[in-house]
Amino acid sequence: IEFEHVAGVAAEVCDGKLRVRDSDGHIRPSRASDMAVLFRRRTDIEALEDALNRRNVPYTFEGQGPVFASQELRDLRNCLNAVDDPADEVAVVAALRSPAFSCSDPDLWRWRQSGGKFDYLSDTPSGADGPVKDALHTLEKFHRESRGAPVTRLVENFIRDRRLREKALFLHHGEVRARRLDLVVDLAASVAADPLVSLRHFVAWLERQAQDNTQLPESVSQSASSGAVRLMTIHQSKGLEFPVVLMASLGASQSTGALVRVRRGARGPEGLEARLGSAGLGLETPGYVAAIESDRAGDELEAARLMYVAATRARDHLIVSLYRSGKGKSAQHGTQAKIEQFAREQAELWDEVPFTPAATFEAGKEAAYRPDSHEDREKWRQERTEAVRRAAAPTYTTPSALKSGRADNAPLAKIESSDSESEPGRSGRGAREKGRAVHAVLQRCDLSAEAQQDLAPLAEKAADEHGVMAEKDDIEQLARAVLGSEVMQRARVADRAGRAWREVWVAAPLAPFDEDARGANGDEHSGDLEGQIDLIFEDSDGGLVIVDYKTDTIAGGGESAAAEPYLPQLGAYAWAVEQSTGRTVKEAWLVFARLAGSGTSGQFAVPDLRAEMERSRRLALEQLTMAASAE
Repeated sequence: IEFEHVAGVAAEVCDGKLRVRDSDGHIRPSRASDMAVLFRRRTDIEALEDALNRRNVPYTFEGQGPVFASQELRDLRNCLNAVDDPADEVAVVAALRSPAFSCSDPDLWRWRQSGGKFDYLSDTPSGADGPVKDALHTLEKFHRESRGAPVTRLVENFIRDRRLREKALFLHHGEVRARRLDLVVDLAASVAADPLVSLRHFVAWLERQAQDNTQLPESVSQSASSGAVRLMTIHQSKGLEFPVVLMASLGASQSTGALVRVRRGARGPEGLEARLGSAGLGLETPGYVAAIESDRAGDELEAARLMYVAATRARDHLIVSLYRSGKGKSAQHGTQAKIEQFAREQAELWDEVPFTPAATFEAGKEAAYRPDSHEDREKWRQERTEAVRRAAAPTYTTPSALKSGRADNAPLAKIESSDSESEPGRSGRGAREKGRAVHAVLQRCDLSAEAQQDLAPLAEKAADEHGVMAEKDDIEQLARAVLGSEVMQRARVADRAGRAWREVWVAAPLAPFDEDARGANGDEHSGDLEGQIDLIFEDSDGGLVIVDYKTDTIAGGGESAAAEPYLPQLGAYAWAVEQSTGRTVKEAWLVFARLAGSGTSGQFAVPDLRAEMERSRRLALEQLTMAASAE
């Protein structure tokens, strides 16, 4: 009942039922960000979540929490376990039932009845179909990918493929849930940096963190614009101030039955007292009871100190919960009694906050149970099939996809193919990794320094990271050639002024290009264009300039011929930047590292950027439409 009452008070604060002061002294209605709910322990905060969710009260945690034990990470661990070990039927079933695949218990039962196994490497029974078959096929795809893919890329691909971030955002506290998934990707990048760390090692590491109850920061911005009630322990609130403070869960009793107690004297600890067995039935040292009483007195002083800290966090309104557990005579109960006595003595300062239930139900109004009919199930199957079809339609494409004339509707293919510049006579991983290594050097080097800076250590590190150590000298020379180009000299000036940005991710929604156009999934929204730009800098006149590096070996024809396949990519980058920032992109450049290193300029500016931007947008829409029609 206490948490329902607390949630009701929080809802009224969010609705502006209280009056609070702004920093300039003006009086205004209260809002969610004005309120902080303070607890003694983090476990008490977790018990309040359901009540706040029922009231639709936005809230955010402050401080650290057991992130690894959250449901999102538990589901992801099960899925990664299933990807790693096809013979682990427990993990496979857990993955199938998780939000990643959402297979119901009837789906699993029908699969088993048809002769199917929860082992995606086994043969599929003839005639078996449905969501379980599709899910097992996806797990098999990722299992084969995991044999050679870096852990970071595999985890990110799985999250994207199963739309886990999007699903998380539809749940209560969705932003926090989605950030936890991002945290796993970041952890994979650091923990799995060692090439010997496999997916199995990483999953085992995640499980150890959950078992050890490892705490990590889980808060969002503490600014007043966060728009949410803040939940935190009293210790975390030190030094802060809020217009409205609610002190909750003060009456929860704390155990005083520790088996070992410190006996304290006038000069400090004097010895230990102990008890074996339950109170009154076991054995205890002669001074054990006295040690308990001494500790209780200390606990009361500590409780009073905490109450003072919590109460002085309030600027305009202090709300105190006096609910009790009804058990024992804890220090908290003693402190509550003093608060109640103070409230009686200073009655003019206090008002009782009435309790408003979240909902009122009339007896006898429950709906009669009606079993599902065959027609109901068929209707549900049709709706589910249509929903899956719409969800499977590609919702985005990338600028790099426009070069090859395909829509990047498969995140696995997308990440694998990024920066996949190749050289004549070479293909596959070696060519891709060499191009990525050059990009890594250009991302990490001091852009504001002269082109003659020492790039050898960066080239060696990048070559080692990408498994192409034999190419480190060529990687260094290619990076140096890019830095020596004329447009990069302009970027160097902008970087010195803090107006250059590397590896910039950009995304923008594609608008329909005529009245009859619709999105790839049949909605008004036509999909997104998203990608990562090597370099953007602000020129002296305030216009934005885009630069994209290429490490291709050019057969002939110079910069103009080499640039032709990449013009849609540059146009798409420029269009997305303008749509997302509202600023003008004045130029877009390609820098060909090998041409720049051979004595020519090696750079090419898109001649008619406005026309190229519109052509790229239309091409992206056409690709999404064609891909949706193929589904």
